[in-house]
Amino acid sequence: MGFGYATVLDAVRRVMAAGYVIDHHGAINLDGELRMNSSEWAAWVQAVFSVIAILAAAGIAFWQRKGELADRRADDLLRARDAAIAVAPALISWDNSMDSWRPVLASGEPHAIWGPLAAIAEDRYSLKLSDSIEHLAGNFRVLGPAAHAMQTAYVRNAELVANRQKIRQYWAWVNLNGKEALNEDLRKGFEALVRSSADSVRKAKEEVLALRDS
Repeated sequence: MGFGYATVLDAVRRVMAAGYVIDHHGAINLDGELRMNSSEWAAWVQAVFSVIAILAAAGIAFWQRKGELADRRADDLLRARDAAIAVAPALISWDNSMDSWRPVLASGEPHAIWGPLAAIAEDRYSLKLSDSIEHLAGNFRVLGPAAHAMQTAYVRNAELVANRQKIRQYWAWVNLNGKEALNEDLRKGFEALVRSSADSVRKAKEEVLALRDS
């Protein structure tokens, strides 16, 4: 900023020194008569104006910095909106693809997960994300306030992909042995996975659309 603590301290010391000279020479007597010569007045005025100049410089630097931060936040928001506009259509489509899952998951029925598991196991539901979403992967922070929700949705989908082979094996076992042979722990685990994925996609869509329309 062009000045520092030492500069301020030096100016203050000069003011104090000027004051000492004034007191030492009895600048004001009992009758209120001033007793400073021209050089003492000059030292006093110079010291005072040095402090004023430093404080003024500090104020200017502060407001400049504040303005720079405001400009940076505005630029970040503009980039975030551009990213939201680009990814919104794919995110809407992704969310819509899970609409048929939500009523059955919300029903609370013990076997509500069968439909979604069958769709994943039989490749009737694609876990492949659109290019616009994959393009942002690893850089979701550009979405600003919607970044966390988008990252969560992406991670939940990756977890489904990682478990797809287990889901296929599980579904094949169910078809071979009947629904009575279901492993309850596995069913609950897969249900929680599918539910969290659907919920996270819905939240990501809501936050991205809010950013797009801001």
